[in-house]
Amino acid sequence: MTVHSHPRVSMRSVQALLLALLLSAALPAAAQRAPAARTAPPSSPSRAGSRLSSAPDPRLGLRGAPGAVPGLPARPAAARKEDEEFQIEVSGLWVEEAYNQEAGVLQQTVRGAAGEDGWTVEVEQEWPILSERHQLSLEVEAGGDGVEAVGAGYRLLVLGGDDEPLTLSPGIAVEYPMDSGDVEFQALLPLAVQVAENWTANALGAVNLTVEEEEKREWFAGGSLFWRARPYANLIVEAVYTRGDSPFPGDGQVESAYVLPGVQVAVPVGGLHLVPGVGVPVGFGPSRGRAGVMLYLSTEVGFGR
Repeated sequence: MTVHSHPRVSMRSVQALLLALLLSAALPAAAQRAPAARTAPPSSPSRAGSRLSSAPDPRLGLRGAPGAVPGLPARPAAARKEDEEFQIEVSGLWVEEAYNQEAGVLQQTVRGAAGEDGWTVEVEQEWPILSERHQLSLEVEAGGDGVEAVGAGYRLLVLGGDDEPLTLSPGIAVEYPMDSGDVEFQALLPLAVQVAENWTANALGAVNLTVEEEEKREWFAGGSLFWRARPYANLIVEAVYTRGDSPFPGDGQVESAYVLPGVQVAVPVGGLHLVPGVGVPVGFGPSRGRAGVMLYLSTEVGFGR
């Protein structure tokens, strides 16, 4: 995943970005009906934290039901069952998380950013290769002038994974910008830490090397904190710093820094669970006075089963 930029938000930019996101969301739904937010057996905790357990717990009441505290009404059984069967997972807006896709599940993600200088949309697919250990990603970026770049990447899970407190998955990527034709290579190191139940922290460092007449290096560093406030909702705060390229293409910044509060919600649509999200990048330091809007949409489709 790459990061881009734009300064004053125009209504036409936002409308175009919303239309692109809606059209992209229709593709996986038409292809196959499958859950978008990953599910797992009730005994398996999700990436964002442990699932609720139906085992008796003396702290929760005589029957161990969450919320069954003496003197207070217990949560309905249907609501408890839904909590046990479904939990939204961690997926970054700008800061890529370290979790690879599990075998047999394709994730399709659309990210859009709009600012003063226009808008950009990135469509990405993440394919597991035989297992969760190996992952291939394919990416297309588009803006007001059409397709701007295509790319591919590979990540190797070297530590952790689902349900683990620490996950590390270094990767490499290559991107081909359509305008310049200069091939860009990227090395990235994403790290995820489950700091507490329902709380996950992510860190990402990346360096880009552009092959042209003179080598050009770009740096990206970011961090994020996810709180699963509800089984179907994540509250997010991300912070990013770039040198050599801005998260918003076209603003001409050599150095940039943004903080991005956001939210993601899993929404069932037919046989799919779509996960839309929104964030508001606010500049600080070298980007002080700049702002924009970030839109997110993902779904997952099973294959080869």
